[in-house]
Amino acid sequence: MLFEWLRQAQSAGVLAPRIYCSPNKELVTAAQAMGLTVETSVFGRPLPPKWLWFLWPISKLLATWRLLGQYGRNKFVLFAPGVVQANPIYLLVARLRGQIVLCYVPMAYKSLEMGFRYATLRDVLVRPLTRCVDLWITITEQQRDILIDRWGIKAPVHVIPNRISLPDTPPPPVPPAEQSLRVLFAGRFEPNQKGLDWLLSWIRDRAAQLRTRKITFTFQGSGPFETEIRSLADELGPTTVVIKPWGDVSGSLAKADVLLLPSRFEGLPLVAIEAIYQGVAVIATDRSGLNDFLDKQAIFRFGDANGLDNTLDWVACSSARREAVLRSQKCMEPLRSTNLFNAAVADIGVALDELENERTGR
Repeated sequence: MLFEWLRQAQSAGVLAPRIYCSPNKELVTAAQAMGLTVETSVFGRPLPPKWLWFLWPISKLLATWRLLGQYGRNKFVLFAPGVVQANPIYLLVARLRGQIVLCYVPMAYKSLEMGFRYATLRDVLVRPLTRCVDLWITITEQQRDILIDRWGIKAPVHVIPNRISLPDTPPPPVPPAEQSLRVLFAGRFEPNQKGLDWLLSWIRDRAAQLRTRKITFTFQGSGPFETEIRSLADELGPTTVVIKPWGDVSGSLAKADVLLLPSRFEGLPLVAIEAIYQGVAVIATDRSGLNDFLDKQAIFRFGDANGLDNTLDWVACSSARREAVLRSQKCMEPLRSTNLFNAAVADIGVALDELENERTGR
């Protein structure tokens, strides 16, 4: 989505972006496909020997320092670290170089929520560096509130929502299974962010209840946690846990009653948008980035075992699922609006003009 709105900003004359990044083939190809200019030579130098691994971040930091020095002062510099805690020292480098610092973060959760080590210390160290940013950009009102309320951000925070392209006519609604509940997880098999370590423990603890309630969990994807999921599937059998390889998720959604996101943290998961469009109810943790789009009954606190129990009880009713999907579809309709997306990008242009005038005294 970063490239999507940068392309729109370029087309509208708001920005003339030039992207500096490591020579990641997929990243470079995606940016160039959007018509964006990409430069990799700055960060494309050979890695130092493994025993000098600590020199790699230092060399990237020095390369950034030199690059920013070439541009002079009071230029716009946009960082896209993914989360607030990722390499915040670069924000300080840009501020020391006299640049106007922008930061795009789709996820603003605190370190404890994301399961980082030394969470409290990490946030204490990061918080002062967030003051180096002149303007923040995120993807939902929920993430905007987190930046302001939990990080104490005083600089302007703008929301550019993820824009989605879906057919005008949704597929037929999913026919409910008789006296059973088919729950789907679709995504990367990653234990920390996706919360699969906790979910697997929850399923194992409630295996007998799940068989009685005829609840089946299908895991579609791949990743480092696949061995653990397969072990659970072998232990409980296909009436409780099924594994499918990663591929087109629409076919799995057509056979599911519910999509589950047990994540520790997310920005705005597109698989949830696709599920709701296809008529599948979504239940998720309060850190899945979906609080603005789901019913309260569909959201549970991460780690709350009874909360997930209650949420599954609620979606066990097919009429409740249908009504929830309709409400979510209405809430998500603005995500399909080109006009709202373009207006949000245009607002960034106005804000940048104000920042430039303020910095240069014009």
